[in-house]
Amino acid sequence: MKPLCEINGVVRHYPEGLVNLEEILLCMMEKELPENEMILEVKVDGKVYSEAYENQARELHLETVDKIEITTQAEEDFARDSIGEASATLDHLERGFGAAIRFLRDSEQGARGYDLLARSIEALQAFKSHMDEVNNLLRPEDENPGESLFWERFERLADRIIASQEGEQIRSVADLMEDELLPFLSAWKARIGKGT
Repeated sequence: MKPLCEINGVVRHYPEGLVNLEEILLCMMEKELPENEMILEVKVDGKVYSEAYENQARELHLETVDKIEITTQAEEDFARDSIGEASATLDHLERGFGAAIRFLRDSEQGARGYDLLARSIEALQAFKSHMDEVNNLLRPEDENPGESLFWERFERLADRIIASQEGEQIRSVADLMEDELLPFLSAWKARIGKGT
């Protein structure tokens, strides 16, 4: 039996012959979604579906599925929601980096500090990538030289943190994070709040 497919609660029909979740999603994006809509969430038989790796949806065969629910949102609304949530995300990052600083300054917790630092940097990179996409959605043609200078400052700081790490200067890493990285995150939060 062919699984039921809904987009935002409305049943949608799709052609015969589709065999996996990826084919359904591509078909819906091509034929059923307006150009400025994006998929926010996919549920398969009531459970949120998330790929652990690219194209994993090809492995979910439709003969094992009863219902697919797709939730969408206008790209611009998604971007504005993301900006609204950015401050809380930056607060979380500040707490993560703050904890890493405390652990790095404790000689018995240095390894834990580096672990938390690595996870915080990974989260910061993912958040920056997400915010770049948000900015592209809201201002696709906008060339903001202030933004470039802002991120060049961050890149120089990141290089100094890495150099201190490679030199095993734990205290320098903690000092750079406290004196420069945390203020950088605060400045970023202020820029986002102003919409720049």
